[in-house]
Amino acid sequence: MIDFVVLGCGSIGTRHISNLEALGQHIVAVADPSLPNGVEQTRHGPVRSYSSPEECLQVEAKDRAVVIASPSKFHGAQALAAIDNGCRALLVEKPFTILPNEAKEVTEACKTYGIKAAVGHNFRFHKAYSEHISKAKRGLFPFLVWTASDAVKTWPSWQRPDSYLRDPENGGILYSAASHCVDMAIALNGPVEAVLCKIHGDLDGPEQTALIRLVHRAVGNSTIFLAWSDRRYSVLTYADTAATWAFDMHSELLKPSMEMMHRWQMEAFMRYISGGERGLLCSPEEGHETILVLASAALSRARNEVVHIERETAK
Repeated sequence: MIDFVVLGCGSIGTRHISNLEALGQHIVAVADPSLPNGVEQTRHGPVRSYSSPEECLQVEAKDRAVVIASPSKFHGAQALAAIDNGCRALLVEKPFTILPNEAKEVTEACKTYGIKAAVGHNFRFHKAYSEHISKAKRGLFPFLVWTASDAVKTWPSWQRPDSYLRDPENGGILYSAASHCVDMAIALNGPVEAVLCKIHGDLDGPEQTALIRLVHRAVGNSTIFLAWSDRRYSVLTYADTAATWAFDMHSELLKPSMEMMHRWQMEAFMRYISGGERGLLCSPEEGHETILVLASAALSRARNEVVHIERETAK
């Protein structure tokens, strides 16, 4: 059994808590600004609760696995605080961070202190995608069409005045949604050399649609389309050849995968920190690469031009 600390008790944080309980793990503490300092009751008994994530880490993180599911703008600072307070393992929800330099700092700290860490790109664990990426890495399917319509109905509505999606410091549609798609495109076609990004939406609310074009270093290109309004994702990656393959993540056939991705990811994380292989888990290095691309996409949108990624100087 592994001792866990969970930061953030919103829709994703509570899902992590439920999965950890279902998998028989020991949650020693949770933190969220909405919680009082004291004790929270869960299905498996009392858990210490904190209104301050920083205080929680100072008291609880040492030699424990920390799951960060706070709003995106806090990920970098909280990940570093967890490491500074002696955590043994770290799972940071996507996006890894907002700024590339934060992602780099967390990645280097994990290496320095031997922290087993992963980024929560749970779409990697959708059965159709995980099978495809395994084949793609062996060169069997260089061409992918991926669509996900009506994605994750349990998400908090961006239309709510208090939705974290309305806070531009959390990265908007690029970091909250496109991060999944960019991660998959990189996993299939490798590092990105250049990006073009167009975003259209209501000035009084979060962005409505995003169109992102990626040029990969080694081979191929990727086109990503997202729409907040109907929660639609699509990714098209292609090389110079052959086979096509497509699926809808919300078809009845694949619905069980959509419901189980977080569970499968958590199982993989537990195996990894218990001495197993990383498997499909997103590494901090891979998470950093995704943040570099997202930051370049944001710059492309602002400049209305193609942006070439400069990894050594990107901040």
